[in-house]
Formats: sequence, structure tokens, C-alpha cells
Amino acid sequence: GIRALLALQRDMQVVGKAVDGQEALQKTLELSPDVVLMDIVMPVMNGLEATKRIRSKWDNARVLMLSQYDDEENVLASTQAGAIGFVPKRSAGSELLDGIRSVSQGQRFVHHVAA
Repeated sequence: GIRALLALQRDMQVVGKAVDGQEALQKTLELSPDVVLMDIVMPVMNGLEATKRIRSKWDNARVLMLSQYDDEENVLASTQAGAIGFVPKRSAGSELLDGIRSVSQGQRFVHHVAA
């Protein structure tokens, strides 16, 4: 999975994992990661709301949305929520790594499938 892919990268380290949007918000504020990898659909609080709250409390947060819902509406909603990147789950591989690296540098990244 994604954790295994990230574990193979020398320049990346997973510092936390959340099972829902509320936990993602709490862990992000607690751990201050370089990049927050967020899904749109999560229990308790969805990823869009969690991203908005993260960005309202931590303006420099770098959120990369990773979702199976990669239509134009969700890409736009992710950007409006404060995500600076979007990668479709079906493209999660080297594209995800490219997205994480771009977002970690503060650069916008939208995978061409989702653009």
C-alpha cells in the first residue's frame, strides 16, 4: 500500500496516520508534518472540512489530496478547501511521490488525470 511505498523512499517518513478527519486535524496540529496526505471521504469529518480547519489553524500546512473521486468538482473543492495538490488513487505510485515532493516544496501539483 501507500505506507509501504513511502517506506521505500529515503527522503520521506510517515510520522502519523489518522482513521478519520477529526483525528487527521488533531495529528496534523500536533505533529506539524511537511505534507499532509488527505482523502476526501473519511468518517466523522470529511477530508475537505479537515483541510479547511487545518489551513485555518496552520496557514503553511501543505495538504495533498489523494482520492478515488477525481472528477473536476472534487479537484476544485479540494483546492478551495486549501489543498495545494491532488492525486487520484488510481494513479498512486510514482505520481504520488512526485506530488508529495512538489507539495513539500510549496508547489501546486495536480496529476494530469485529475486536471
